[in-house]
Amino acid sequence: MSLPPRPEDDPRPEPPMRPDDDACCGSGCDPCVFDFYAEALNAWRAELAAWEVREAARREAAAREAEGATAGDTTPKVLTRCEPSAKRAPKQAAKEAAKEAPKQAAKQTPKQAATQTSKRAPRQPRKPAS
Repeated sequence: MSLPPRPEDDPRPEPPMRPDDDACCGSGCDPCVFDFYAEALNAWRAELAAWEVREAARREAAAREAEGATAGDTTPKVLTRCEPSAKRAPKQAAKEAAKEAPKQAAKQTPKQAATQTSKRAPRQPRKPAS
């Protein structure tokens, strides 16, 4: 299937105009103006679905083309070392955090340190309304 090169050559289909409510005479004509509108609406939905498929294919092709233009080096990247923090045991991580705590405390102002060490008093339970 050959796609148009630019989206301007394949615009999104426009929905049909809905007839006014008073366009129907109300005498039970077969077909009614609303029957024609329903057929046109179904045809538009089919055209729209086909256009969305074409548009998705066009965007996918553009993305592949852009990816190919930026991917001059096609050699796969090889990881040379593992990230140690992901494999550290919880005890080791806790030890390292304990070592870092004094360093962080030295960088804080006294007010910041006081607010971190003070804890809020627990809430008192509400008394039931009598």
